[in-house]
Amino acid sequence: MVIYVDDQPTNSNATVIGDALNEVRAMLARQKRIVVEVKLNGTPLRGENLDQHQSILLTPASELRCFSANPHEVAYSALKELPGALDQAQHLFSYASDLISQDSNTEAMSHVSQGIEIWQQVQQAVIQSCDLVDINLNYLTVDDQKPTVIIDDLIDQLKNTRDAIQTGDVVGLADALGYEWPELTERWQQLIEALIALIDEQMRKY
Repeated sequence: MVIYVDDQPTNSNATVIGDALNEVRAMLARQKRIVVEVKLNGTPLRGENLDQHQSILLTPASELRCFSANPHEVAYSALKELPGALDQAQHLFSYASDLISQDSNTEAMSHVSQGIEIWQQVQQAVIQSCDLVDINLNYLTVDDQKPTVIIDDLIDQLKNTRDAIQTGDVVGLADALGYEWPELTERWQQLIEALIALIDEQMRKY
């Protein structure tokens, strides 16, 4: 059994994957790094698959490889992808609004659903990135607004959009897609830009 961290063998005597990962994470924490990828005998372990393997025994033939990264670099890279995702969501909403005006409501709803899914992913990525680098959104201000307010506004807008879909309120939905979502998108773009700048500043200090 050999446990590697960034292709370097460790002295770990752990006998189960969960214990091995805990040791690796503790070691990396002292270096201000995190585990970003795990492979068991060449097979990547991710998400639920990784959770399910926590109690798996490591045999003498096992090879567990862990790969690390600077959490600021991980968060920075994740956030840099989000402006493009928001542009894509806004394009879907704008197209859906046009489809509604043409009475193509079924196709429009499909585009709205795709846009909502993108927004949920963006929201999750922002929150996870902030957690990763210990950014407390309560102490930030973006264009005179608290990020927590911007996030709450998104939650409300997502709910209102889903409600409009469920009740068949295509007029209200078209208004939201044409006016409310673009304004919210602009605020979120500003939030993401502010977070990218903050993390970039933090990285320069290391």
